[in-house]
Amino acid sequence: MHEVQTDFEEGRRFGATGVPFFVFNRAYGVSGAQSSDTFLSALRTAHADPAPENR
Repeated sequence: MHEVQTDFEEGRRFGATGVPFFVFNRAYGVSGAQSSDTFLSALRTAHADPAPENR
């Protein structure tokens, strides 16, 4: 149960208010059904991030 609550809290920090919600590199969130261009942009941004583990 603690793990589920932790997941909810983390989702809220990323701005999740519903589903679907996607988090890339534990740093970038994309909500709702988005275009493939939006996902590609988020993936490229997350990939280029030099230090996501420091978040």
